[in-house]
Amino acid sequence: FALGNPALGPYRDYLARQLRLHRGLEARLRSQVPEDWSRLRLSKSEWLAADLRALEAPCDAQAAVAPAVRSWAEALGVLYVVEGSTLGLQMVRKRLRHDHPALHGAGRFVAGYGDASGRIWRAFLGSLEAVPGGEWPAVERAARATFGLFNSVFSEPCP
Repeated sequence: FALGNPALGPYRDYLARQLRLHRGLEARLRSQVPEDWSRLRLSKSEWLAADLRALEAPCDAQAAVAPAVRSWAEALGVLYVVEGSTLGLQMVRKRLRHDHPALHGAGRFVAGYGDASGRIWRAFLGSLEAVPGGEWPAVERAARATFGLFNSVFSEPCP
């Protein structure tokens, strides 16, 4: 693919905004998730930085100011949004034009978990379903705050 590809500017912006989000969210989540979850689910900022480098774009975006994550229930609320969007990327990737940069060296983030995406989502749902009823308000608040953060970052004017 050529760096002059017309899809490149909007795609760079999309990746840079995602990088801001994931840097902020991953920093908040690290203290609340088990190590195996951290290795699997909190690497998206690394994927995004690699994609931006492949596009010869800066990957020094400041982390978005994410809400505090003080419990496992809140972590699951945040991850509901993050993991759901990762699962949704599978559909997006299938619909990309053949010449899109995500299909030519700058698509690690869009690839998500690849063929394992469905299995990883179902495993996540199992953890979510195990949350005691009294902790559901914390899950919901954290999910709403995370949706709000996504909305805020994607509503910012382009740099």
